[in-house]
Amino acid sequence: VRTRLAGAALVRESGPDTFTLSGTETFAESAKQAAAPPPPVTTPGGLDTEAFAAGAKAKVTPPPRRRPR
Repeated sequence: VRTRLAGAALVRESGPDTFTLSGTETFAESAKQAAAPPPPVTTPGGLDTEAFAAGAKAKVTPPPRRRPR
């Protein structure tokens, strides 16, 4: 009985007459104005990439060789 009562309450609270989708343009426009613009696009420097690759290669150890069976 409680499940049916809870279901009926949910239908009443979320039925088609309980809300509308009017005014979405105003909401979207205010959200766009409040949003921060993305940072400017930059290209990475070649030295930073080379230093990163060299550092990564220095840390790498090859996997152990498999012994023949």
